[in-house]
Amino acid sequence: MMLPVHLLSGEEVAVVPLEEVVRDDSCTVRHLKRYLCSAHGLPPRFQQRILHDGAVLDDETCCFRLATPFSVQLILLPFVEATPEKIDHFVEAARKGESSEVERHLLLPQDPDLIPQRCQARALYQASCDGHAAVVSLLLEAKADKDAPYHHLGNSRTPLLAACEKGHKEVVRLLLDGGADHHAACWDFGTPLTAASFE
Repeated sequence: MMLPVHLLSGEEVAVVPLEEVVRDDSCTVRHLKRYLCSAHGLPPRFQQRILHDGAVLDDETCCFRLATPFSVQLILLPFVEATPEKIDHFVEAARKGESSEVERHLLLPQDPDLIPQRCQARALYQASCDGHAAVVSLLLEAKADKDAPYHHLGNSRTPLLAACEKGHKEVVRLLLDGGADHHAACWDFGTPLTAASFE
C-alpha cells in the first residue's frame, strides 16, 4: 500500500510503501516519521507533524486504518525558543534518566544540543555519563551531536568517552552504532578505548 505525503503547499515529499516501513500491518505514524527521516533526509520525528483530513495524527495511529483519501500532509516545525530554566530542566531530566520528560521537551520541538548555563554539559553527555540508555537513544534519534565535547577544567570529554569511563556498555553500543567518533581523545584518559580499559 502506497501512502502519498505532501506538504501543506501541495508539494509531494514522498510516496511511502508502508510495507517497507514495517513488515506487518502495525505501521504507526511514529514508524512513518522515522522512515521519512532516514529514507528521505527529513528532520527527526520530533519536528514532524502528520495530518490527515486536517487533524494532527497521534504517533500511535495505525497508518493502514486511515480513511480515504489515503494521503497525509506533513508539517515541519522549527525549534522553539527555550528559556535558560527550560534548558536546565531538560538537561537535568536527561541526567536523571527521565525519558518521558526528555521526550516531552523534544516534541515541543526543542533543540537537543542546547547548553545549560549552570554546568555547560549537554543532555547527551549527561545521559551518557550516567548510563541512561533510553534517554541516549531518544537524543540520538533527535540528532543530538554525538561528539559534542564537555569542556571542564581545561579538558574535553565526549559522550562516548564518558560512557566508556563509567562502563556503561549499552550506552557505548548506542553511541558507536550512532556513529560517535571512537578516536576522539582527552588528555587524561586518551581515547574511549583507553578509558574503557580502566573500567
